[in-house]
Amino acid sequence: MKYNSIWISDLHIGSRNSNINKLLEFLKDTECNNLFIVGDFIDGWELKNKWRWNNSYNTLFQKILRKSRKGTNIYLIIGNHDDFLFNFENLEFGNIFIKREHIHTTANNQKILILHGDQFDGIIKYAKWLQHLGSHLYNYIIDANTLINRLSRKFGITYSFAKHIKQNTKSALNFINKFEQCIVDDAINKQCSIVIAGHIHTPIHKIINNIHYFNCGSWQENDYHAVIETLNGQLNLITI
Repeated sequence: MKYNSIWISDLHIGSRNSNINKLLEFLKDTECNNLFIVGDFIDGWELKNKWRWNNSYNTLFQKILRKSRKGTNIYLIIGNHDDFLFNFENLEFGNIFIKREHIHTTANNQKILILHGDQFDGIIKYAKWLQHLGSHLYNYIIDANTLINRLSRKFGITYSFAKHIKQNTKSALNFINKFEQCIVDDAINKQCSIVIAGHIHTPIHKIINNIHYFNCGSWQENDYHAVIETLNGQLNLITI
């Protein structure tokens, strides 16, 4: 399958719950002119605490570099977990670009603001230690979820604690709503009609104040998503 652009986010390579096997299959079966990795590609926070690396990560890097050699533009958008990339911000290596945010024009001339979204997370901005604590708690939730799903799959059932918490906790919903509104306001200020983000691990497409808001989700929970742009400029959130 050939696309104009593909967006993925929050792979968290190096964390114990990063699961990229389906992504490897997806990248093998697709071609694109632009590949956007919308933040938290490598989880520097987790790797700093404990080094975890496996062959699937090497395979992923090889696939990305192979696409780059064949002409795909690769955009690494810096997130909070791969903040070590700030040392390389705005550098270009061939057709690999490291950026904090980017404005992309689609094949049908719509402007898309692309950013991870942590810029609008007050916890990170003013109490980064609390975000680190939250990251560890999130890992424990995913660990428990993985154990339960190993048992429940025997009955054809899967379940996501993290998704349940985000959908049913009032404070989480309030945070997500404020997060989305801030990102949409930023897109409006930058005269973009579409915005694509990551960070909150909640895959969704909705319209807020006439702006199309997409979130790519993450590769740490039970379902995996990407945003794609067709060759004629149409955008869709797909399940992989």
